[in-house]
Amino acid sequence: MPVIPSTPKPPITVYVTGFGPFRKVSRNPSWEIVSSFLPSTRVSSDLYNIDIVPHPDFVKVAYETVDTLIPTVHAEKTFDYILHVGVGVPGDYEIETVAHEKGYVKADVDGLIPGGLPAAPVLEGDRTGDSGKDGVTETDGGAVYRTELNVDNICKMIHAIVPKTPDIPLRVKASADAGRYMCEYIFRTSLRCATDPTRRVLFLHVPPENMPYGIEEGKQFLEKFVIAFVTEGERLRKERGGEL
Repeated sequence: MPVIPSTPKPPITVYVTGFGPFRKVSRNPSWEIVSSFLPSTRVSSDLYNIDIVPHPDFVKVAYETVDTLIPTVHAEKTFDYILHVGVGVPGDYEIETVAHEKGYVKADVDGLIPGGLPAAPVLEGDRTGDSGKDGVTETDGGAVYRTELNVDNICKMIHAIVPKTPDIPLRVKASADAGRYMCEYIFRTSLRCATDPTRRVLFLHVPPENMPYGIEEGKQFLEKFVIAFVTEGERLRKERGGEL
């Protein structure tokens, strides 16, 4: 019988960013994880060959840097999907689903807020944590950007493909509070710039190092996360007629 050639897996590129040091975070786990894939790393699923391409350096925790960098990355159109990674709170990997247009009043590493304006002094009792996820909610958030990816599907896929470890159970969940700081700002900016923001962009919060996952666990997790991200994104793309 003739040998029927197998269908080649379509190549897909995922561009990934991580943040640099800020506040008390001298070694940002987001960049420690992301940079381990430099200059690029190929991972494969049953359906896709996926090239993880990190940005060549960490993103400075500064609004001006995000305003300059992210539109340029999107304009170059060298990726199919883009994933931004930042440090969050202890305990969970969190997939962010919402980003607000306005309400960024927390100082970046240069002491500024969007527009290059000096940040207001921080009042006693209003100090944020390292991630900015302190529960503070601005009343005027302006436009709201939401991913249309089914993040619950992504969580289920991750639990199915990440090896189980009895010592530290895997905890990954959807989040609707990215912290109204640099993590949410880069997510918001990237969603605004994307040709199709509902499918191509996600933001992942990783816990601080060893709270409870180390950098090595983070690397393994990110590989599986990217596979689940692409799988869900391609499912939605095909469901909507194949446009990317």
